[in-house]
Amino acid sequence: MISVVQSASMANGDAVKVTLECGLNSGFSGLGFVGNTGELVNDGKERVKSALENLGIKIPAKKIIVNFSPAEIRKNANHFDLAIAVGLSHLLSGEKKWSHGPEHFMFAAELGLNGYLRPINAVVPFFLCAINSGLKGIIVSYHNRTELQALLTLIDQKMDDFHILGFSHLSQVLKYFMQDSHLKEDMEYFSVNSRNLSLDSTAYLPNNSSETEKTNESDKNILTEKPFYQENHENVLEEPSHKTQEIDFDDMVLNDEILLALKVIGTGMHHVFLRGAPGSGKSMLALRLPSILPKMNRRDHLEALKIHSTYFLKISESLAFGKPPFRAPHHQASAAAIIGTPDMPGEISLAHGGVLFLDEFPEYRRDLIESLREPLELGKILIVRAGARASRAARILLIAAANECPCGWFGSKIRSCNCSMTMIQKYHSRISGPIQNRIDIHLKLPEFIVGEQCLFAKKTPQNQKGQTQKLSIAIDQAIKFGSERNKKMNIGFNRDITSNLLLQSVGMSESRVLNIIAKVSEQPLNRRSLVRVLRLARSVADVDFSTDVKEEHLAQAVRWQLESLKKNAGHAYLGL
Repeated sequence: MISVVQSASMANGDAVKVTLECGLNSGFSGLGFVGNTGELVNDGKERVKSALENLGIKIPAKKIIVNFSPAEIRKNANHFDLAIAVGLSHLLSGEKKWSHGPEHFMFAAELGLNGYLRPINAVVPFFLCAINSGLKGIIVSYHNRTELQALLTLIDQKMDDFHILGFSHLSQVLKYFMQDSHLKEDMEYFSVNSRNLSLDSTAYLPNNSSETEKTNESDKNILTEKPFYQENHENVLEEPSHKTQEIDFDDMVLNDEILLALKVIGTGMHHVFLRGAPGSGKSMLALRLPSILPKMNRRDHLEALKIHSTYFLKISESLAFGKPPFRAPHHQASAAAIIGTPDMPGEISLAHGGVLFLDEFPEYRRDLIESLREPLELGKILIVRAGARASRAARILLIAAANECPCGWFGSKIRSCNCSMTMIQKYHSRISGPIQNRIDIHLKLPEFIVGEQCLFAKKTPQNQKGQTQKLSIAIDQAIKFGSERNKKMNIGFNRDITSNLLLQSVGMSESRVLNIIAKVSEQPLNRRSLVRVLRLARSVADVDFSTDVKEEHLAQAVRWQLESLKKNAGHAYLGL
């Protein structure tokens, strides 16, 4: 007899179905794995043996082979434990004791020595793989329910009779397949099928638990009066009882130009390069930007869930509810950490649908900065290594920040700069023209001078609504104003408007656009800058609730884009 169960493995950034075949063979006794398995899979032998023996299922003194197919894919993960245990149980107990076979379900969970199911990475890609493979359902750890709950609200595939089950213990999984269906009444699991998006929690425990075990306070809502023992480290899987307050713009003093820029950034999701002296508020502004951004659309949210599920054991609650992610890697991070590898996503993919903040931008490695060219244009990144390649989504809002010179005080009114002009030119040259050209808004933040500006934002009786709420409302209204137009063009944000639709979106002829730009621009714009200017002007017009782009909208967009061309001019910008 051969027992067949299903699982999955990550290969080149996507999930691939893996079939496990368990069989008894002649030869020396022992449990052996074949099919290109790694150390993590092989370590699962002892976990599976211990979990089964705790349930009274002993491995016979015979040669047992578990084959992982397809063999050409490397399998090196801990989530195969559950599939191996179910396959061996089905093989050893005989098919007659099972009400339905496990071969049409996908199993993905790590096992503890006592049979407890632990959460795993990549449960979202595995779930989508199970649906696309035509399986009847997927069985995972109860603690992976957050990702699946978020995912169910996003997928638009037909899911009739597809079952999503999350259990706490191996015994519960086995009882689900046994003929004694009455045992299911005292189980603990969540279950979803036939597109029923409400998750049902029904308390139940295996009847063979003879003694009461110690449990964590955080799991009393999951287990019954005689719960299984849960190890202390599993506390991290529960949401903290208190939530930190999100930082926002209510404590910042912002002038009119910065307020307009924030509205335009949030409306069109445009990239921005912040410059200014130390303490001018570059990092403060970047860190507070997520507080005014709209929620991710369905496509970006689904992609973000897949990427974060691959990287993190548990996704954040904010991401589950569609809030854009915010990533801020250190400037000494490696290229693999930012760009990623074929096996794991990097920071640029983890920021998909949200913000990637690169503080001290010129301090990053030159090759790393240049590697941003394709993602900023295409919204995805293709990673190619010898024998492996992976393509991942990377539609981000880039916020770069830098000083004007290595010491930071070039052009300051309160401190003198100690840098030579050669040092300043070298510092600016670390950001190439093509990279600066791909950034829509170049914004210089004003230096704080005591006596000329307020230090703290003040809320008056006439201004009860804070800046954050006002900005959020303005951005939502601007997006709603242009939503019908963008829907017809099949785009999400104004940054995605293609070249052949630009003139239609701005409501001007090409000659009219060129005449206005020649009038308001101090120097010629290249083709990429012209495209960026038109997209930016479209967002400025949306903030102004204008159906067509006007001259003042183009003028504002040109001013923001011209900053990049000034810096590329070199000597003239530095005052030489």
